[in-house]
Amino acid sequence: MGRLLSHLVAVSLACSLATPVRASEPATVPGGPTAAAEPAVLASEDRPAEVPTAPTETAAYEHEEVQQAYARAEQALAAGQFDEALTELNFVLAAAPGWASAYRLRAQVYGRLSAAHAPSAAFLRAEAQDLAYVVELEPTVEDRLALERRIDALYAQASEASQVESRRRRLRAPAMVLTALGIAGVAAGALLIGITPSDKPTAFGHRDNDIGGAVALGTGVALSITAAILGGLALRQTRRDQAVTHYYELAARRRVEWTGGPLLTRAGGGLQLGLRF
Repeated sequence: MGRLLSHLVAVSLACSLATPVRASEPATVPGGPTAAAEPAVLASEDRPAEVPTAPTETAAYEHEEVQQAYARAEQALAAGQFDEALTELNFVLAAAPGWASAYRLRAQVYGRLSAAHAPSAAFLRAEAQDLAYVVELEPTVEDRLALERRIDALYAQASEASQVESRRRRLRAPAMVLTALGIAGVAAGALLIGITPSDKPTAFGHRDNDIGGAVALGTGVALSITAAILGGLALRQTRRDQAVTHYYELAARRRVEWTGGPLLTRAGGGLQLGLRF
């Protein structure tokens, strides 16, 4: 009986000692489910969270239509077609306002125009402004110092050209007055010389009215020549102003384009037309 009781006590002690071991077995047994889940949790905690990134957009100047317009502008500039070049470049800069190469090309167009209509303060300032855009958009451009010197020189030339243009614009009224006086002098001289007076010629072989007629005629011719020079300068300045106004209107004008193509829908198909300006 005592032996049986001792066996029961030993069995109960063994069971009580074995129970915590079984409870802790899943955490220590390699390859068990708990041991496999614990590294996974740690790995997910140590891994940084992924930040979603937006898809990279293509730069505006890389679009095929913009590149084609830029190429047409280069061809137009090479052919001396400044209107066409400015129209294409205005379209390019409206689509890609941050493209420095387009501003550089338009500065070349304005440079050609300023040379063709010299002196022209408006075209000189336009060229300087576009070059300033190039420096602003590309601060690390290789010819930055040369561009800055060119910009300063253009603004100085524009200031001088503005004064010259202002003086030439004021020549219109004097040219008209001198033209009228010249015509009057020529007419008076011809009239005096052509008159046949009743008195006889003097000892020098001329009549008294001949001297007055010659003076009036010479004065009229001199005034006419001066008026022609002043009028020519004023007329050239008027043409320069008209050219500047024309290109300003061209810059403000938008290119109108019609587009068309097939249109497919669930109900059928048709033709799609579009207007862009």
